[in-house]
Amino acid sequence: MRFVTCLLLIGIALAIAACGGDGGTIATTTTVSTATTSTSGDATTTLVTPTEVTLSDLTGMWENSILTLEVNDGGEFLVLGDSSEDLMGGFIARDGDQFNFVTSTTGECPGQTGVYEATIAADVLTLTFVDDPCEQRASGFEEPLTSVSD
Repeated sequence: MRFVTCLLLIGIALAIAACGGDGGTIATTTTVSTATTSTSGDATTTLVTPTEVTLSDLTGMWENSILTLEVNDGGEFLVLGDSSEDLMGGFIARDGDQFNFVTSTTGECPGQTGVYEATIAADVLTLTFVDDPCEQRASGFEEPLTSVSD
């Protein structure tokens, strides 16, 4: 009887492993798509090559109808609200495919960290919420941000 129970438990373990018993987690990847188009005769082929978003890709000024996000080469950020008032500032740290917006001790949400995944396509930055105790930043980042030319 013990032998049959042991075989049954081994069979269940193998079935779970074969079906991907990872607890239902889904891997995510942050990518930017670049397209290359070539034409040959009557056919046109577009190849899309995904590349990872880096901290330097965030450098510049981004805006939506709610706020303006400025990121410098050193990874420091500033969030401006209506009338260009400083709402918060701090620095951005990349952690794998996520970006941590760490707020300084002054302004809105002092000392809080917001975690987002980033994608950039056609000069539009989309920050996807992962975790952020700062409701003001989270609601401001819900809408995609468009690159502002200098």
